[in-house]
This record gives sequence, C-alpha cells and structure tokens, in this order.
Amino acid sequence: MIKYIDRRIFPVCFLACFLPASARAETAPFVKQTGTWLCQTGYAGWVGAAAGLLTFVLACFLILLLRQQSRIRKMKAEINRQRKTADKAIRQQQSMEDILNHLNDYVFFHDLSGNFSEFNSAVRRDSDYSATELKQMNLRNLVRAPYLPQVDQYLQRVRKNGKDHGYLRLVNKDGKDLILEYTSTLIHKSGGGVAGVRGIARNVTEQHKTRKALKKSEKKYRTILNTIEDGYYEVDLAGHYRLLNRSILRMHNYTWEELKGQSYKKLIDEEDVQSVFETFNYVYRTGNPVKAFNWKARRKDGSILHLEASVSLLYDNKGKPAGFRGITRDISERIQARRKTRQLEARLQQAQKMESIGTLAGGIAHDFNNVLFPIIGYTELALQDIPSQTPAAANLEKVLQAADRAKGLVRQILAFSRQSTEQDPEPVRVEPIIKETLKLLRNTIPVSIEIHSDIQQDAGEVTIHPAQLHQVIMNLCTNAYHAMENQPTGKLEIKLRRVRVTAENTGLHAQLDAGAYIRITVSDTGCGMSAEVMEKIFDPYFTTKSQDKGTGLGLSVSYGIAQNAGGIIITNSTPGKGSRFHVYLPAAKSRQDRQPDPKPDTGLPEGSERILLVDDEKGVLEVEQMTLEKLGYQVTAFSDSPEAFNAFKANPDQFDLIITDQSMPQISGIELARKIRQIRSHVPVILCSGYSEKITRETTLEDDIQAVLLKPISRQEMAGVIRKTLDSMGQIPVKEQK
Repeated sequence: MIKYIDRRIFPVCFLACFLPASARAETAPFVKQTGTWLCQTGYAGWVGAAAGLLTFVLACFLILLLRQQSRIRKMKAEINRQRKTADKAIRQQQSMEDILNHLNDYVFFHDLSGNFSEFNSAVRRDSDYSATELKQMNLRNLVRAPYLPQVDQYLQRVRKNGKDHGYLRLVNKDGKDLILEYTSTLIHKSGGGVAGVRGIARNVTEQHKTRKALKKSEKKYRTILNTIEDGYYEVDLAGHYRLLNRSILRMHNYTWEELKGQSYKKLIDEEDVQSVFETFNYVYRTGNPVKAFNWKARRKDGSILHLEASVSLLYDNKGKPAGFRGITRDISERIQARRKTRQLEARLQQAQKMESIGTLAGGIAHDFNNVLFPIIGYTELALQDIPSQTPAAANLEKVLQAADRAKGLVRQILAFSRQSTEQDPEPVRVEPIIKETLKLLRNTIPVSIEIHSDIQQDAGEVTIHPAQLHQVIMNLCTNAYHAMENQPTGKLEIKLRRVRVTAENTGLHAQLDAGAYIRITVSDTGCGMSAEVMEKIFDPYFTTKSQDKGTGLGLSVSYGIAQNAGGIIITNSTPGKGSRFHVYLPAAKSRQDRQPDPKPDTGLPEGSERILLVDDEKGVLEVEQMTLEKLGYQVTAFSDSPEAFNAFKANPDQFDLIITDQSMPQISGIELARKIRQIRSHVPVILCSGYSEKITRETTLEDDIQAVLLKPISRQEMAGVIRKTLDSMGQIPVKEQK
C-alpha cells in the first residue's frame, strides 16, 4: 500500500506546486529581476511557488512516515512469526524430550571414545546413576572387566562401518547385570566431521533369561525325548514327519535326514496302513486321544516290528489342529513272548496229553501182559504134555507164535510212548528193529503210500537202547508220512547200510570220526523243505505241522539220541521233490571181537529151592506156580501182598527166593521187598511187572533187586533168571540183619 502511494502521490503533488506559474508563463512573459524569474503577477507568484514547495515537503514527509509504519508492521509480523516458530520448536523439543524420557528403550549419545554426552531417563532409571554421574562416565565404566574387549570391538565397528548392531552386557550401580540389544549410528557435523555416536538400546535381560530358560527347557525336553526308550513322533495333518526322537529312529534303523518330511506310510506295514489312517482320522474328528493301539511297522531292512502307540492332536498358536503326536513302544519281544507262551501252553497241553496217552498205554500194557501171561504159560505147559508131532501140538505152537507177536506189539507200544524200563545200552542188531517198525507202520500209514525197504542183512550192530533206536526210526518215518499225506500217492523208503568214513571223505561229515558206521536212510517223495526250514528242523518245538500233527520234539529228540550214541543225522531236501534223512551210528564191535556169550543149554535149568510167589492176578499166579513146580521148585503162592508179608514174617528162613509182582493194590512189589529186607536182609528178590514207570536201573540197585522180569514171561526166561539169581546169591556174603 505504501509503495502504491509512493508511486502515485509524489508526482501529482510536485506538478500541483508549479502548475499556476507554468500556466501563466504561457499567457504572460516572465521578467528576470536580480537573477530570479518573476511572474508578471509579482508577489503572488512567489507565494504560489512556496505553497507548492510546502505541499511537496509535506507529501514527502507523509510518504516517509507511511513507509516507516509499514516497516514497523512488517518487523512486528516477522517477530511474531519467529516467536511462534520458536515456541513451536520449544514445544516440539519438549514433546520429543518427553517422549524420549517416557520410552522404555535407551537413547544415548557418546563420543568415539565412549564418553556419554546425552541420554534419556530410561538410562538413568535402569543404571541407577544420576545425570551428573553419567555425564562423567565412559561406556567402559558400565561393563565388567571380562567384557571390556567387547566395548573396544563395538567402538571399532562403529568407526569402521558407521553403524553397529548387537548385544552388550552392562552392570548398573547396584551390581545387577543388564543385557542390551543396541543399534548405534555415527553423527556427522554440518562441516562433514564426526560429532559422535547416537544409539538406541533395549533392555532384553528378562527376554534373555526367558530365552535361556527356554533353551535350557528345550534342551532338557530334547534330552528326555532322546534318552527315553519309547519313541516320540510328531506329524502334520497330512501325516508327514515333523519330529522323531532317537529311539524311534533306532527302532527303524533310519536317520532323521532320511525320514524328515516323509509320509507315515514309509514306516507302517501295508496291512496296517488303513487301520492307522482310521485311528488318526477318529482323533482328528473327535479330538479324543487314543492311548494304546497296535500296528506293525517296518525297519529299514524290511523286517517287521510290532509297536504299541498313542496319538493325540497337536494344536498351533491359534488353537487350531496342526498335526498329531504320540508315543510308540516296541512290543515285538512282548508279542514274541506271548506267542511263545501260547506255544508253550499248547506244547504243555500236548505233553500232558502225551503223558496221559503214555500212562494209558502203560496201563493197557500192564493189563494186556497179564492177559498174555496165562495164554503163553498155559500154552507152554500144554506143549509139555502133548507129543510134538501131533496136530494139537502144531496148533499150540501157532498160538504161542501169535502170543509172541502180541508180546512184541505191546513192547513196541511201550517203546513208542517211552515208558519202557531203563537199561544200559548194549550192542543190538538194527535189522530186527527196522522190521518191527515197518510192521507197525503198515498198520497206520494209508495204502496210497508205498513202503519200500532195502536192508543189508550183515550190516552189524550199534550200541544203543533198542527203544531209543525204535523211537528214532519211528519219528523219521512218521515225519516222512506227514510230508506226503496231502498227496494222492507217495513212496517211503528205508535203507540200511554199513559204511566206512575215512580221512578222505570225513569232509562230507565233518562231525564224524573216521571209522565204521551203520547208516539208516529214510526218504520220502513229499513236499520237501526250504533252506530256512532245514536250518531249524532240529530245534526243540520247531514244527511246520498243525497243532494236532506234532509237538516239534520228534526230530530234536531223534537228533539227541543219535548224538548220545556217537552219531549224527544229516538231511537233504528239495522243495516239491521230497526229503532224505541219513542216520549215522557208530558200528559196535563184531561178535568175534567181543567176549563170546556162553551157549545156552538146550534143557531148562531146574532146582529144589523154596520160593515165595506173590501176584494179585490169580490167573498169572496159577501159571507161574505150575511152571515153577514143574521145574522142581517148592512154591508158596499168595495173591495178597499183606498175607505174603505176614507169612514171611512168621517164618523168615522158610524161603530161599522172593518173586513178586510190582503193581499190587496194598503193598507194591518194591515196598514188599523193603519190608522183607528189614527182617532178613540177604534174601534175593526178583521183581515182575507188566509195566511200571517207577522201575528204573537206579531203583533196582538202590533196593538191591536181583532181577526184573517183564511180563509176559516165557518158561525158558523164567527158569534161566531164577537159576542164575539163586546161584549168584551163593557166592555173595550174607548181609547182617538190621
């Protein structure tokens, strides 16, 4: 506005002062008087000029005044603006200081040597130092001695890189450690020089403790997981492995790198994949954990292991299902033990059944022998009274032969049930035992299976219990029959050969010494065996048969019998073509090399001694009495053992020999012998029995039993044993009576 007035008013005022004179100069000439131009009007012109000049001066003054006022107003406005700006800056600074002082984070300034210049209240609060103390301190004053090198390294990094980020461990005035996470930056002056270091830090002591505790807890957690015997797993909702502890990796023989991210199907047996999926699906749908369910898994080598597992849902931070976790336990040994227990229970039941069958067979044999004894005895007595060339004598001979066959059959039954009495092994011929076994087999094996024998008649003898040899042959033949029973036809072949194992061919039979052997070969055309089965066939209780076909003891018992006799069993088999078992038994010395047995006398030995005869079977008792009396002996017979004992007790010296049955209702034969020995210690005793599992060699020696006769007893056998016993007692010193 002032500028506008200055431009417009000043020229107008100036022209107005001289306008009258100028105008008159155009109408009347000026007159020059004493160096001054005068208007023709004279004095009036000077007055007009003075008035114009005065107006001009006043106008100029007015203009200057207006200009000054304008400058003053501008200065006031600028001062007000600057004051407002300063106030705003002060308020902003106060606001910033207020913000900085209310921050939990530390804001600080220090020079390149670490001397503090500025800091917010958080620094003072946590350090417990006053502002004055802090301004006199260096960063090194807040660090323990072991951590001083870290401060120097920090300052070097800031100088070199212009900034730094990391952690520092400080100590406050009270000696409490503080862990700071900091970020520092160099500050530059306006001229380009370095003014110092500005930094911001956060107290992460508690977080560090929490993190440390978390790491410790996690380490403890992982240690526990990796040291427990049970396996721990975590999978996502798709069934991919997220975490497996060492135990579960050890169970499956995998490493974590091999299973990380793999599907659970990699470890689960194909048969159980569906059931595992259904179990996990149930847990996902219901949210209910499953504490124990079993599945079959596979190791890296493909072998099966049985697992007992639990499963529960795994949740994320928002509480939503994120996967599954659980514990697995290897129960393969438990399953195997359970199976073995069931097998043992089955074998125990089978053993009890076989024991019952053996007991039944023994009882039947006892009763059957008591029936056979009178038949044989009366037949022999009848043959003595009938001329040998008559048809009646021939018929009685056939009756006696049939009775002998029945007697042999009973002994085969006892041998098969292993209920025969114990005897020392002696050299026996193998041919008769094989033939007896074949007779028994022909009555039990179906006619669709052909039985062939190839027996070398002069093979020789082996030193073995006849019953045990019979058992070996029967077991091998029964095993061969079972291998062919599902076939329409089959062939069972038994061979007997005498062979010699030499130094050249012992490699074929590494467990045999060089020498002569009797080889029994049992072969069949059955299903054969695989190599895996052949490795286990001699293991106790191993069997490929059903429960009603065998206990798995036959081959193992046979192998043990062969080994005890100094031999071995060798097997050859081809699946689908059959099997062949070779039994090698050391050949006994020939009879020419042994002490020859005395030739039996054709006549029956007789005597006149007094015999006390005891048997609860009256039919047997009568036959025995008649037989002994025909041999010349004086016989006192009793069918009741207590009566017999009372008779002996009444007159102990009346009897030279006691012959007693073993199985009697009130007093058994052995008990009767013991009671008699208490009265007269040297009296000889012969024990008779159709069968008794209690009669063993140790028992007869312990009770000083002179002989044991097994029913049915032939007349010749009875005469020979009685005479031998009576003659031997005459050579033994008489024992003192108790």
